Amino acid sequence: MRQMKRRMRVRAKETGSFWLSFSDMMSVLVLVFIFVIFSMMLTLAEQTERLKKTEDQYTQAMIRMKKSEEELNDKEQLLILQSDKLNELTEELNRQAVLLSEKEEELEKTLSENRVIILDLEQRLNDEITENENLQTRILMLEGNRQAQQDEIDRLLLDIERQKQELDALGIDYNNLLSYANQTLSALESTESQLASANSQLASAQNQLSSQSQALSQYETELERQQKMLEQMVGVKAQIIEALSKELTRNNISVTVDAQTGAITLPSEMLFAVGANTLSAQGENYLDRFLPVYLNVLLSDDFSPYIAEIIIEGHTDSSGKAGYDAYLYNMQLSQERALSVTNYVLRRDYMAYTLSLSQAEQNLLRTLVTASGRSFSALILNFDGTENKAASRRVEIKFRLKDDQTIDATEAILKNLNP
Repeated sequence: MRQMKRRMRVRAKETGSFWLSFSDMMSVLVLVFIFVIFSMMLTLAEQTERLKKTEDQYTQAMIRMKKSEEELNDKEQLLILQSDKLNELTEELNRQAVLLSEKEEELEKTLSENRVIILDLEQRLNDEITENENLQTRILMLEGNRQAQQDEIDRLLLDIERQKQELDALGIDYNNLLSYANQTLSALESTESQLASANSQLASAQNQLSSQSQALSQYETELERQQKMLEQMVGVKAQIIEALSKELTRNNISVTVDAQTGAITLPSEMLFAVGANTLSAQGENYLDRFLPVYLNVLLSDDFSPYIAEIIIEGHTDSSGKAGYDAYLYNMQLSQERALSVTNYVLRRDYMAYTLSLSQAEQNLLRTLVTASGRSFSALILNFDGTENKAASRRVEIKFRLKDDQTIDATEAILKNLNP
């Protein structure tokens, strides 16, 4: 190549074509320049492409970051809501604990009052016994007086007989003396009649005291029995509530059992559509999970003898419907919802196959379950006193023990003891 160029230069010098060689050189330079420019453009294009990719990656990163921020904000909001709910549940638990403490104090107060009444009755019994002893002492004294009076009568009769003999001997009027003696005997007989009447009154008092002692003993026995039954009922209710809480938790059923009454609250949104009284598919699925666990506890051999009633209550908020009385409209809606749940529970095929109840248990369940609508007579309030509409729309399932009759009987006994 170099030799060719040299030859060209020599030939150019010889022929005088120097500018031709310079033109070739410039063409080469232009080609080199074009090549450099093309290379720079290629490099620029590659850098532009990389920059665009970098910008796209940056944009996607920003989108992901924004999405992450939104998810983080949502999680923070959810955490705040859960924290508020936890605080509400904690406050409700504290309130229930206070109510339970107050109930225990009230029960202890009632038991203390009953103990005071028993002590008072024992004191009255001791007083009656003391009075009885005093009456017996008086009887003995009266019997002693009676014997003394009888001895005096005998002595007087002897004196009269002796005086009669003396008067007969002296020739004095015997009839006058006999009349005087008869008057004396009448007075003695009157005294004897009074003594018999006193003995009769004493015997009547003894009989009355014996009857009162027997009645008092019966009252004390009955009162002790009723107190034991009341204490047993309180213990049974606590055991049922504890058993329900454990079984529901073990079966992953998220409901709260009222620590005071054992009532379980099911939100209406879980069972019914807004304004509807027909169970939704979601509601039926939930009842299929909840009811077997709940009834398995209440109908168990340990607790069924104490259950008097299983109550299904419908509750609404205070919202009404145009053209209708709000309370009456919600009364009908709450009754229909409670009845829908009741009908679902008491279907024979449902009791037999879903709940797996025997015929005897089915018959028992039909006698226990009742349904009632409460309209918005028992609203749930917020902490500021305003109505919590979502919480007020609910169905409550609760149970009642056979303790009402026991309490009534105890009150009757206390009334009889304190007329």
